Amino acid sequence: RIPVRGHAVTVATNLRFVPFPQAEVFAVLSTPERYAGWVVGAKKTRTIDPEWPQPGSRLAHEQGAGPLHIDDFTVVRELDAPNRIVLEAKIRPLMTAEVTLTLEPQPGGGTLVTMEEVPTGGPVSRLGRWLDAPLRRRNSRPPRRLRPQVADVAAAARL
Repeated sequence: RIPVRGHAVTVATNLRFVPFPQAEVFAVLSTPERYAGWVVGAKKTRTIDPEWPQPGSRLAHEQGAGPLHIDDFTVVRELDAPNRIVLEAKIRPLMTAEVTLTLEPQPGGGTLVTMEEVPTGGPVSRLGRWLDAPLRRRNSRPPRRLRPQVADVAAAARL
């Protein structure tokens, strides 16, 4: 984690149980066309490197709300499929963040999804601890949004 020099490190951590196998959850996280379905603020995926989700690959996306949007990209920094993926999410000029998604299979089935976000650049990241609560609140939604996405993948696999 690379904190912004002179500012407190902010880490927003959210955990969510998803009642599907780890491989199915990872399938959604590693399918760039589904990015806008689980990432809060993502409106659409624009272009995708053919190597996705290998480290160094990227997807271009549109982030925003209503008529306001920013075109930027997300890069895969680390991959330990199907256990963990680390992304560098960019919403410049506002913020750059390291987002780590860890998937842990649970006894009796299902997967515990942990999402950690560390702002690493941009003026928003300089807010330090003031970002904790808003990031935690915003980041509670992606794991919840994963559930219907994974259900779609699981249903398609059964056809």
